[in-house]
Amino acid sequence: PRSWVPQPEALLQEREFSAILEGCLETLPARQREALVLLTLQEQESEDVCKVLGVAATNLWVLVHRGRVRLRACLETRWFAPEGESGE
Repeated sequence: PRSWVPQPEALLQEREFSAILEGCLETLPARQREALVLLTLQEQESEDVCKVLGVAATNLWVLVHRGRVRLRACLETRWFAPEGESGE
């Protein structure tokens, strides 16, 4: 059905958001980025992520929390800020 086909504007906006998200992820410290990517984007189990990163569960959640805070701030500036208020 026609309604299932993505509209060109939606596809463009999705691509733009993906590029901004990737750029924001690159600004994170490496350990925070690795923790977020493995746990959230790759949907790995926290136990497995702890093994890969060589950290305790409590340290993993600190890395993830700090990464999310930084990622949110970046996205708010680069994606969600009203036109003309990008802060850049």
